[in-house]
Parts: sequence; structure tokens; C-alpha cells
Amino acid sequence: MKHFVLLILMGVSTSLSADILGLDKLNGKVEEVNQLWKQTDDIQNLEVSKLSELRIELYGNRPNIWNMHPAQLANLSESVEPLREMAFQLAESENKHQRYHAASLLAYLEPNDATKTALLDLARDRNSPTAGISMDVIFGMGWDTQELRNEMVQHLENKLAGKPYRGIAYTGVGKWGVKEAVPVLIKLLEKSYEDPNFKGKSSLRQFRYLGKDAAEALPVLERILEQRKRDGDADFRELEALEYAVAAVKEGGIRQESWRDIQQENVDQKRTPKHQNGEERSRIADAKKNEGDPRLPEQEVSEAEQSPSRLPWIIAGVLLVGILALLLKAFKGKSTS
Repeated sequence: MKHFVLLILMGVSTSLSADILGLDKLNGKVEEVNQLWKQTDDIQNLEVSKLSELRIELYGNRPNIWNMHPAQLANLSESVEPLREMAFQLAESENKHQRYHAASLLAYLEPNDATKTALLDLARDRNSPTAGISMDVIFGMGWDTQELRNEMVQHLENKLAGKPYRGIAYTGVGKWGVKEAVPVLIKLLEKSYEDPNFKGKSSLRQFRYLGKDAAEALPVLERILEQRKRDGDADFRELEALEYAVAAVKEGGIRQESWRDIQQENVDQKRTPKHQNGEERSRIADAKKNEGDPRLPEQEVSEAEQSPSRLPWIIAGVLLVGILALLLKAFKGKSTS
């Protein structure tokens, strides 16, 4: 009886760990779309509804790609790889919805010069959702160019001058970490208080994203905050937005760290001469030792990062122990009765 129960539990554990990342279902959707594409004589005739279903399966319950573990992202890229040629065709489509889905697929393909170039082209797409998702990926993955950053700043300059501009630049430069935009963001904010008809107060959120990278804006933010407090007619939400912006610039922004940020920090640390801040490093190391810091040494962390597949086994093991305990409890209950 016990052996039979253990066999059942082992089967449950195997089934749970086999596809804990949901790749089986994703692979099925990829194959379905791949077959439809091969049967279509013109890419324009490819069903957008099927592309939408694929996108939901690809993006559902997953973080943004630039916040994913590199090994997990590699597994997803392998699953999407059969659609590489189709994605490039969609990127050239006259259908704006197909171009949008092209950006979604290109984001998950293993990156090379061709995929990055296609995403940079889509970042300038006249359809804002397509351009937005493309730029989220480009800036999130660190594939942006100085030319693209300058274009975003130019759009803000156009807004300041009353010329046509792209709204996604105004709402995205902070999230994308475009530090070059800080001077014009300051001007936009100041103009919004000088001219009641000029809408520029939402630039406060960009300062919150940029954090300490917008340090030159701090005197202006503090001056406006104090003035609005003295005026006595400011809405509490306006004062709150100003206070949040001041705090972010002083203490750090709300932009999320990605694996690229962490890797860059590691590179910067390795470039720091060992004789510098030696006392500080020693103090931190002693503190971590006393606290029982569970983090692995640098080499072991690197190996663990390369093997995220341990996570499914850990989860399956926990479930296995829980199920075993419940079954044993039930078995004992029957025995005593």
C-alpha cells in the first residue's frame, strides 16, 4: 500500500515539474500559428485572432522580458524560434495589428542584429501601441541607441514649442531611463505652472522614474513645492505628486531593476580597485557573516543563476511532502477506526 502511494506521489511530482513554466501549452500555440502561416499564401491574410491567442499565452503570468532570468528567457526564445521568419514578415505588414504582434514576437526571439534592427524600426511605427511595446523592449534590454534617445528628447522639445510630438515620448522617457531628457522635463514642468493652459505637470512622474538621475531638477521641484504650499489653493494630489518627485530624486526612483542592471553593477564592482573601500567591504562582509547571510559566494551564485530549473523540483518537493503528510494522516485515521 505504501509503495503504491509513493508511486502515485512520484507521478504527481513528475507531472508538476515537467511543465511548471507552461512551455508545453506555449509550444502548442506556436505550432498552431506556424501551421496557419505555412498554409497562408499572403501574410496579410494571417488571422490576427490567432496571433492574439499566442500573445496571451506568451505574455500571460510572466514578467517583462528584461526582468526575466536569462536562462528562463533562453527557454522561451527556443520555443518561439520557429516563428522567426513569420515575425519579420509581420513587421513589414500593412496591417497595424500584425505589426504589433510582430513586436511581441521579436521581443522573445534570440536577439541578433536583425531582430534589434526590426524592433528599432517598429519603435518609430506610426501605431503608438506598436512603438510603445518596441521601445519598452529596446530600452529594457539595453539595445537603445543614442539616436533613438535624442529622438525622444526632440519630441519633448516639440511639445514645449507647441509642435507635433509623440505622446509616448512624454510618458516614457523616465521609465526608459533617458537622462538626457531631464533639462527639457524641467522646462515643461516650469511652463505648466507659468501657463495654466499648458499641460505639463505629468512630467512629475518621469522624475519619479529617473530618481537620482534627475538630481539637477531637485531645486526646481523643491521651489515649486514650497510655493504651492504657500499659495494655499493646491489640491492634495498635486502636493503629493510633488512630494513623491522630491523624495524620488533624493532617495531613488521607482524604475525597476533588470538583470541587465544587476550584471552592470557586477561589472562596475569588478572594475573597482581592490584597495579602494577595503574597510567598507570588510565591514559589510562581517555584518553579513554575523547575520547568517544565506547568499552564496559569487561563483556559486553564478552557477545557481545558470540553473533555474531547480525551482520546479523544489516546488514539486514541497507539494510532495504536503501530499504525503495528508495521506499518512488519513491512513492512520482509518487504521485507528
